[in-house]
Amino acid sequence: MATEKISPLRAPHVWAFTTYFAEGLPYTLIRMVSSVFFRDMKVSLEAIGLTSLFGIPWVIKFLWGPLIDQYGTKRKWILIMQFCLVLLFVLVAAMSPLPFGVKVIGGLLFIGAFLSATHDIAIDGYYMEALDKEGQAKFVGYRVMAYRLAMMAGTGVIVTIGTTAGWFAAFLSGGAVLVFLFIYHTFFLPRVEKETLRIWDLVKRIFRPRFFIAFAILLLVLWGMRSFFWEGASISKRDQFLRLGSNRPSYSFNRAGAFQKQGKGTVVKG
Repeated sequence: MATEKISPLRAPHVWAFTTYFAEGLPYTLIRMVSSVFFRDMKVSLEAIGLTSLFGIPWVIKFLWGPLIDQYGTKRKWILIMQFCLVLLFVLVAAMSPLPFGVKVIGGLLFIGAFLSATHDIAIDGYYMEALDKEGQAKFVGYRVMAYRLAMMAGTGVIVTIGTTAGWFAAFLSGGAVLVFLFIYHTFFLPRVEKETLRIWDLVKRIFRPRFFIAFAILLLVLWGMRSFFWEGASISKRDQFLRLGSNRPSYSFNRAGAFQKQGKGTVVKG
């Protein structure tokens, strides 16, 4: 029996790599590269410690995981989340040179963490749907390699760009990589599922009073993060000012009328 030929661009060897590279890159930018960015922006260590909250969506993603399985297809969710992540990182890049950009970026990355966690759910589900048990076992090491390479690209290449060419170029580079992956997945990621319920049905179901309550809580969390980052940045700048002030010598006259420089032990006799 003749077997159906698969285009090389649609082969699992390609999309298993690209999907898990696309999964690892946003995670690295949000969870790891962000700490380097905030430190480079002179944000206090107390405020940088708050970036651990970015990991919350990955901890609680099981709460909305069943919705990803029930509505739409994993392929659609992958494309939607990648498109949203591209827009988010472009916006982060645009905010990075602005004076008030740090506090805005903190909120954007927190939102991006939810998008990235949802993206992860869709990719893992797609992998399970597209391959049988033998295929899943075959590509386990392959997908882990792709994820690790994405982490290396983020913590190595993107950070290097940020500390040398600027964070605008760094976050824009991350967004550009996701654009290429989004284009490839749009045209070549195989369709392996049939849609039972539309994503639009989920949207209509979500937009109820409970949603607005949850959204209000999320806004309060983002506002708290904004205030903390703003305070952290102010404290950092004040600490630098005080350090500079403490290093400045002061002058006084002693009882003998000698003019002395305090703090250095130097005495200049008048």
